Amino acid sequence: MSLSADLIRRIIDLCTPYMETKDARRNRFTLAFGTNPPFQKRIEWDGDTQDFLTHLIRVLDQVHRYNGVHPLRTLLESLRRDCGEERRREIDALLPLIDALPSPGAPNLFLSYARADDEPFVKRLYNDLTAQGFRVWFDREHMP
Repeated sequence: MSLSADLIRRIIDLCTPYMETKDARRNRFTLAFGTNPPFQKRIEWDGDTQDFLTHLIRVLDQVHRYNGVHPLRTLLESLRRDCGEERRREIDALLPLIDALPSPGAPNLFLSYARADDEPFVKRLYNDLTAQGFRVWFDREHMP
C-alpha cells in the first residue's frame, strides 16, 4: 500500500460518519462510483467500521485509477458534497496528497526519439508522464 498510516487514519476519520452501517456503506459507494464498478466485487461490506474502511481504502489504492482519477479522490469528493465546512477543508487538504500517490501498476514506458527531434519536447513529455505516476525510461535521465 502506498498510503501512509496518517493518510489512512485521516481518510477513515472523514468517512466513518457516512459508513457506519452496511446499507450506508453501499449507498455511499454507489454515490461515489455508480453501480457495479469493476472493483466492487473485491469489497467485503461486513465488519466494524474501521476494519471495513481500512479494507476499502486498500482496495481503492490497489485500483489506483478509475475513470482517470484515483478512486480515493472520487470517494472523498462524494463525501465533500455532504459534509460541513471543516470536513471540506480536510478533504481539500487530502486531495493533492492522493493525486500525488505513485502509480504502482502504471505501465513501463520507453521514450524513443532521434536526437535531431525536439528534445525539449521529449523532456517535457517525460516530466509530465512521471508526474502522473508512469515509470518512464528516458536516456537523458538514466542509462542502464
